[in-house]
Amino acid sequence: MESCPKDLYPYDKAHELQLKEQDELQHMWWGNYGISALIVAIDSYLNGKSAKSEYIKSPIMSKMFEEEYIAEKETEEQDIKKAIEIEKQWMARSINKGLPETII
Repeated sequence: MESCPKDLYPYDKAHELQLKEQDELQHMWWGNYGISALIVAIDSYLNGKSAKSEYIKSPIMSKMFEEEYIAEKETEEQDIKKAIEIEKQWMARSINKGLPETII
């Protein structure tokens, strides 16, 4: 089996995207967890036992994904309710026109 560079281009692009995503995740990790640890360490060093800063108590990324999931579910439920309402209106118009009853 022979391949030319044109055949391998999608694989190269996918690899580049994977590396980019990994780099972004590492950057977010340092931004969230690394900075929090650094602030706690500096506060503890400078203020000793009277330090008030706290390290992040729960994972930030899982909260973000959970909030997105909840938002998607709410959007789906709203879409379904709208579709049901439109169907009910259509059924009511059909009955007013004397057409047979529509069963959902």
